Amino acid sequence: MGVTDWLPVLSGSSFDLYLRRLDAVAGELHARHGRIALVGHSAGGWIARILLGSELYQGVRYGRSEWVHTLLTLGTPHQSVEAYPLGKPSEKLWGPAVDRAEAAGRPGVRGSSLQFANFCYPDAASLGDVRVVTACGNAITGRPLWGAGSRGSSSSSSDGSSDGSGLGSSSYASLGSLEDACMERQGSRWDAYVAYEGYKSGCGRGDVDGDYVTPLCISTLPGAQQLVLPDVWHIPRRNHLWYGDAPVVDKWSQYLPQPQPQAAERISRHYTGIVKELRSRGFDAEVVPMGIADWLPVLSGSSFDWYLRRLDAVAGELYARHGRIALVGHSAGGWIARLLLGGELYRGVRYGRSEWVHTLLTLGTPHQSVEAHPLGKRTEQLWGPAVDRAEAAVQSCVLRSSLQFANFCYPDAASLGDSGCGRGDVDGDYMTPLCIFSLPGAEELVLPGVWHIPRRHHVWYGDAPVVNKWLQYLPVPQAQAAV
Repeated sequence: MGVTDWLPVLSGSSFDLYLRRLDAVAGELHARHGRIALVGHSAGGWIARILLGSELYQGVRYGRSEWVHTLLTLGTPHQSVEAYPLGKPSEKLWGPAVDRAEAAGRPGVRGSSLQFANFCYPDAASLGDVRVVTACGNAITGRPLWGAGSRGSSSSSSDGSSDGSGLGSSSYASLGSLEDACMERQGSRWDAYVAYEGYKSGCGRGDVDGDYVTPLCISTLPGAQQLVLPDVWHIPRRNHLWYGDAPVVDKWSQYLPQPQPQAAERISRHYTGIVKELRSRGFDAEVVPMGIADWLPVLSGSSFDWYLRRLDAVAGELYARHGRIALVGHSAGGWIARLLLGGELYRGVRYGRSEWVHTLLTLGTPHQSVEAHPLGKRTEQLWGPAVDRAEAAVQSCVLRSSLQFANFCYPDAASLGDSGCGRGDVDGDYMTPLCIFSLPGAEELVLPGVWHIPRRHHVWYGDAPVVNKWLQYLPVPQAQAAV
């Protein structure tokens, strides 16, 4: 995120852009390492609560608490009253939680994502089994410009931590007023006035302690561990410490579990081999972080939005580096890539990344599968305008299958093995029959003797001689064009 990425918020935009990016990065790390820690600075801390929670936010249910073991926030105004001097542009939130808030006499939830977070997730316990730690700097006390002058930092205890019993004024007892000689180090009278106005917009009072932007009194949540950091400012300032300086990181990082030896990435070594082959030929190649265990939720009826978010993140990074790219999808990855390219809403998200991609090359993808699996297929829960149109066209199966969704919208399909086309006495790669591997209007390439997966004494799509064959269908890389 850059400074300019926040500009839409000033005109009343919601925070779904931030959440999508956070979700993609968190998903990639979770895929590599299992449960992770989130560290959120300022507004990033309360936005992370929406990611962890399971209430629909602008049509998307994130519910990522199972991905996260610790949420640590730095200078986050969790309990802000948002009484900004120039007002706050009203957001246009919608959904069941917003309706419940209005029925409960909380109309402000519709116009503020922060109030949405506080209504849906008012305390640490509402975020599941995630450990919540709230840290805030105690750098300067707010003072009116015409007052007795700014006072320096004040601390709650010698080690900067509280006992978690509450946020009464005694928790942050002043160490006494500093003399004017200390003003240059701790902040000028003007700094104290700026802090005064900022604190007042957050908690209704300006003569309180805080980190220059966030007052201590609104920086925590009920049930969270609290950490007060003496002399730490909200933003980097010359001759002052802030949350990102090494001595301060040393303090708050103690509240995170000690890192274990880096978990091995759960990317199949076979796909890693393909990437190696492509890179040796001049392509800047990446693989979407995915392991076999990541597919297990699909067996219980999960949709494929988790896969699409990871694919979207990796493709976006490569597109930013090189412009239009090529996607190479093996098996189900081929038809899922079509959902990424298409412009229809899929579970509340419109990807439409065709402008990022010049070539989609699929390997053993069962595009036209009829999904006649011997043990049946678990029903997915899809929704959106395309699903409604499909039901109106008497294709209710679209509601239950991402494969049928792709069939209806683009149209494409996916499955495995001889259940794909309704017959078993056909040719194929051991899992995908030739009769369903292509799409109308697509170039077709049949690879004799090539198997769907790596097998001893057999060649598969990732072996160098086979890569040489299908690689001819990709443009020659210019200046490290990405795949």
